[in-house]
Amino acid sequence: MSFRHAELDKLAREKETALTKIKEGYTEREQSLHSTIRELQAKLEDNQVEMRKLEWNKADLEKEKDLQIEK
Repeated sequence: MSFRHAELDKLAREKETALTKIKEGYTEREQSLHSTIRELQAKLEDNQVEMRKLEWNKADLEKEKDLQIEK
């Protein structure tokens, strides 16, 4: 193998290594974003449940108030 071929081979390996590291970085970032999305979805669901509970409580209080007024 000539010096030129050896140099080209080395550059190709370096390029492949760099591309692999970049792909790994994107994969890690994607996994991190998916994790964040799952956490935010869980928080959203918790908040929606809490909001429904508060709405039901409010409706119950309004019914009680209406009953008190009727008396």
